[in-house]
Amino acid sequence: MSREECTPYRENLAAYALGALDMEDVQALETHLQRCAGCRAELADYRAIGEGLLAALPRRDPPAGLKRRLAARLRGSGARRSGFSMWWSRVVGRVAWGQVATAVAFVLLVAANLLSLVQMRELQHQQAVLVERVESEQVAIAMLAYPGIQSVPVRPDIEGVAGQMLVDPDGRIATLILWNMPRPRQGEVYQAWLIDEQGGRVSGGLFTPQEEGTFTVVVVAAPDPLEKFTGLGVTVEPQGGSPAPTGPRLLSVDF
Repeated sequence: MSREECTPYRENLAAYALGALDMEDVQALETHLQRCAGCRAELADYRAIGEGLLAALPRRDPPAGLKRRLAARLRGSGARRSGFSMWWSRVVGRVAWGQVATAVAFVLLVAANLLSLVQMRELQHQQAVLVERVESEQVAIAMLAYPGIQSVPVRPDIEGVAGQMLVDPDGRIATLILWNMPRPRQGEVYQAWLIDEQGGRVSGGLFTPQEEGTFTVVVVAAPDPLEKFTGLGVTVEPQGGSPAPTGPRLLSVDF
């Protein structure tokens, strides 16, 4: 699933791992976890952290002086020993519950910090995506003012996609403007390939549309002037891209 689809569920993972999630949210999250491997892996990390913190908490033994005083009282009468036994159980119980309460509070504090870190990283990612999109749109607007810019139609291989490509034959920058480009599946990305005169493919960059049904602007960077290339293609590739095309082609452009 996409990051946007998982965001409302990821915010509840820490509380769910600690058993502190509201019941009305538990069912929705558990249903989501059945079909989202990424959230299941993140939940496992939260649980591992909680278990590790509980295991790392040092055991607290009663002070030595307390043990000596209690041992002296044990030499009293049977009735006193009986009363002492009840008292000793209460003392040990308080010590044990104190350790548990301390551990739970510590885990909750760490979980809250982790949740804040996840949310901060998500905001940073969204900001970076927005900046990249604005910069791409600014390049497209600037290219429209260049003399000699060519507008070449896109030839889609999937239904519903349309677009144009702005090409400066003497430059090394081109801009793809696409409409209705679907988002790739989780773990995949789109990669643009410039095609040289010998039929070789050179990567022109990676991109992922932000929203289906809207336009996407992609800046394609070429290592040489675009006049040395005959066209461009876009394929589906694993996250991070590939050194050569491996997935199905989605569209092509003839310069």
